[in-house]
Amino acid sequence: LKIEDQYEELRKRVDSGDIKAMYHLAVKLTGPMGSIPADNKRARELLLRSAELGYPPANLSVGQFYSEGKYPAVFPKDLKKAWRYFEAGALGGDPIARASLGEMEIDRFNYRVGSRHYMIAASCGFQLALDNVLNGYKLGYVSKDEYTSTLRAYKDASDAMKSEHRTKTDINA
Repeated sequence: LKIEDQYEELRKRVDSGDIKAMYHLAVKLTGPMGSIPADNKRARELLLRSAELGYPPANLSVGQFYSEGKYPAVFPKDLKKAWRYFEAGALGGDPIARASLGEMEIDRFNYRVGSRHYMIAASCGFQLALDNVLNGYKLGYVSKDEYTSTLRAYKDASDAMKSEHRTKTDINA
């Protein structure tokens, strides 16, 4: 499909209330898309709507934008708003949003609470969070039992994400 056709398909899905389409169209509108110009204002509207309707990746993205202040004209730096969106994404099951809460807690010197967020994210199979749990163990914020159970949960989640097809593809590569 041509870019214009993709845009039109996403626009139709957005009009029907598809929260995933809102998110994907917002992402595409942050930069020029073929003959479709960037539209940060519309991208913001779509991203916020998708997040408000509960799409975890949208909540993560909005949280990241507010946390970083990367697009100040549309998402000025606001850590309270970032927290709220990360929390919604984490409650929706997004491990990166959960790890982002951990990072914010660590930045506030709440090492134990931050480590708990990392343990939850690592238990979902998020490698970076597992690395942070290991760091917490080395620094004494995570017990040996907590690290061991998180490592076990990480392995289980990682194994569950592997498919027979992927394994065969990896072997043949």
